Formats: sequence, structure tokens, C-alpha cells
Amino acid sequence: MKWIDISHYQNESGKIDWNKVKADGVEGVMVKATEGITWTDKYFYENVKDARSAGLYVGAYHYTYADTVEIAEKEAAFFLNYIKGLKLDVVSLDAEYPKAKGNLSVVINAFMGRIKDRANKVWLYTYPYWAKDHLDKSVTKWDLWIAHYGVDKPTLFYWDKYVAWQYTSTGKINGIVGEVDVNKVLVGFQGSSNPPINNNDMYKVNKAVSGYFTAADAKAKKNKMTTVKPGTYYVYNKSAGMINVTTQKGVPGSWINPADNK
Repeated sequence: MKWIDISHYQNESGKIDWNKVKADGVEGVMVKATEGITWTDKYFYENVKDARSAGLYVGAYHYTYADTVEIAEKEAAFFLNYIKGLKLDVVSLDAEYPKAKGNLSVVINAFMGRIKDRANKVWLYTYPYWAKDHLDKSVTKWDLWIAHYGVDKPTLFYWDKYVAWQYTSTGKINGIVGEVDVNKVLVGFQGSSNPPINNNDMYKVNKAVSGYFTAADAKAKKNKMTTVKPGTYYVYNKSAGMINVTTQKGVPGSWINPADNK
């Protein structure tokens, strides 16, 4: 699934047309709600309401500065109070504060423990080297939303898998003015992905080409996710002249634009 995450920055660049966002292949959005113990995103409720009305899955996230369990619990209470009463598919903690010091696993676990029952899915967002510097294996009980750009696959350190990968911060999405974070979400949300085609087609990639998460992105040649290396691949699906190629039959891979392969 293709998701985006937004905050007031996108709203301040121009009004978001959520119907156009959905039509561009976006299936879900993580919306910034709170930060620390005092800051709230003034566009949060509007974004949640309008995204839900357009038919998107919707989640909320909190940006943390916490360096003690006590502060983490205060931040969690602040976040939960701000999102009270809303239908949310995901809640998440954004752990990336650049001035953080030391191992903060106990702090992160305290926050996550407070929000773990607020939605069906609870994610911990971070960067690879923030995780390396400030976390340990005790946090791997939480599903990982990892941010790692310009790579074929993200570095995970303590985790052995991720549920969401923020692969670019410079995405272009119809309905949003300016750039936006784009994510690949793997965990199940009902009715999210196209089934594979039922044949044994193979496709030869003659040179390194750009790989995309959706056929629409491949056709528009925007929001590159990875590089598909030369080789012969199984065809997982076809749409609008684009091809989803994969090394494992029956498992979705990357969408490519055949025009790039000439």
C-alpha cells in the first residue's frame, strides 16, 4: 500500500485536495497530531476528517522529546487526550529528536505501552542510525515504521522486518502542493492490493531501471522507490501499460515503466 504522512507544512503550502490524493493511488495517511507536551497541529482534525471522507485509512502520530519515563508518560497522555474520540487505524510515536542522548529504550517503551491499545496498529517511527544510537532490542516488540532514503531496502538494525518504509521525503502527490513523505506499507488493511495475474509470464530487464510502488507512479515516473537490476523476473501484475516484476512468483515486487527498458 502507498501511504503518505503529513503535518501543517503541507496545509500551509496550499489546501489539500484529498480526492485527488486518493485518485493518485494513496490509500492511507499518517497525520501529525502533537509534539512534546504542549504543541498541537492546528490542521490535525481537519486533515483526519477530510482524509477519512475521501476514503483513506488514517493514522495519527506524536513527535517526542522525552528523555525520561516521566516525561514520556506525560507526552503519551497529552497525545491520547488530543486524539480522543477519533476513529484511527494506526497510532505512532515519532522518535528522531536530533539532540537526543543515550539509550532511550525504556523511555520509548513507556510511551508505546501507554498508547498500545488506542488503535489496531501501533507503530514506532525512527531512522536507522537514530535507532542504532538510542535504542536496543527491547523495542522490537513494537512494529517498525522506518525512514531510509535513497536505498534499495532500509537498514533495520535490531528489527528483522518493518511494517512501513518511508522511502522518500520529496514525493509528489496530486492534490498536495509541494513535497511530501511517501511510504510503502506492508501490513494488512482490508482490500488494499491488486491480486497477481494468473500466468507464468516472465519479463527481461535489460538495464537498471527505476522501481516504483504503484503503477501510477511508474507511469508518471515519480516517487522512485528502488532500482531494479538487469535480469529476468516473474510478472506479478500489469496495469496501464506498467509491469510489476518480482523475483518470487506470487509475491509483489516493484512497478517499472517498460519505456525505461528500451
